[in-house]
Amino acid sequence: MTVKKKKQFYSIQLKLDLLHFMKQTGASYLDTAIRCKMNNPSVIAKWNSTFLKEGIGGLQEKVKGRPSMSKKSKSISQARKRNVT
Repeated sequence: MTVKKKKQFYSIQLKLDLLHFMKQTGASYLDTAIRCKMNNPSVIAKWNSTFLKEGIGGLQEKVKGRPSMSKKSKSISQARKRNVT
């Protein structure tokens, strides 16, 4: 049985530093991935395209999953049930 790796987190500053390194040196995605000991150069390619489209804000981690239910929506639905019955 293998242990599942947790998702690696990369800071915005690291992403910017790597993209800046690529721009200054002309290094490829593979060269940059090897330099920072990453095993997937396509991640850097995705960061680059996201940065070009959305800027620095696009490099931030996105919140995933379904948003939690608020207490307000629960109280409204309960009030509706009381009025219906």
